[in-house]
Amino acid sequence: MTSIITLIIGYRDLLFAGTPLPFPGDEKLVLLFGSKMVKKQKVAAPPTEEMRIVLGFLGMYIIGFSILKLVSVFTAPEGTYLRRNIFAAIGATELLMAANVLKVVDPVLSLTGFDGTPWVAMYTFSGLVFLADALLRVRKPKTK
Repeated sequence: MTSIITLIIGYRDLLFAGTPLPFPGDEKLVLLFGSKMVKKQKVAAPPTEEMRIVLGFLGMYIIGFSILKLVSVFTAPEGTYLRRNIFAAIGATELLMAANVLKVVDPVLSLTGFDGTPWVAMYTFSGLVFLADALLRVRKPKTK
C-alpha cells in the first residue's frame, strides 16, 4: 500500500506539482512548495518554475523507488540472497525516511499545519516489514 501511495505522490510531483491530493493533510503539505497569503491566511499557490524542476526530480526518484519496491515484492516468490539484500536496503531506506520526517522535516512542515505522524507510521511499518523479511526468511543457496 505504501508503494501505491508514494507512486501517486511521485506522479503528482512530476506532472502536477503543487496540486493537493485527497490524502490527509496533503493540502497543508503543498503549502511548503508554493503558497500565497489571502486574507491573512496561507493558501496553496502554483510553485515557482525552479520549485517545479526540484519537484520533478523528486517525483522521478519517488516513482523509481516505488516501482523498485513493487517489482521486488510481486515478481518472484523465491527468497534469493539478492532479494534479501534489496529488501534490507529498502527497509533501511524507509526507516531513514521515517526518521527524516520525524526529526528534520516535521518541525518545518508544522509551520504549515502539516502533521507528519501518519507518514512516519507508514514508512516505519513498511521499513520494518522489509527488514523482517530480509532478516527472518529462510534462504537456501541455489543448486546448479
